[in-house]
Amino acid sequence: MPDKEFYIICPFCQSKIKISPDPRRRFETKDIVSMRLKVPIHVGAGTVKETSVEVTVCNHCRSILGSGRKM
Repeated sequence: MPDKEFYIICPFCQSKIKISPDPRRRFETKDIVSMRLKVPIHVGAGTVKETSVEVTVCNHCRSILGSGRKM
C-alpha cells in the first residue's frame, strides 16, 4: 500500500488534520482523539439500559467531530 496522506479540516477551529494509513489498513492521526463512553438510554417506560457510544474529538479545539453507537 503506498504511503498516502489525507487531510481533513476541523469545521470549528479550521485546523488541518493529517490522516495517514497504517500497515493494518486503518487510518491513524495524532490530531483526533477517539474514546468509547458508556451512556444510559431509555428503552421503554422506566427502563434504562447502558450502551457504548464512540466519540471522536478534535485535539486542538476539543469539539466533537462525530459520534456513533457500537452495534
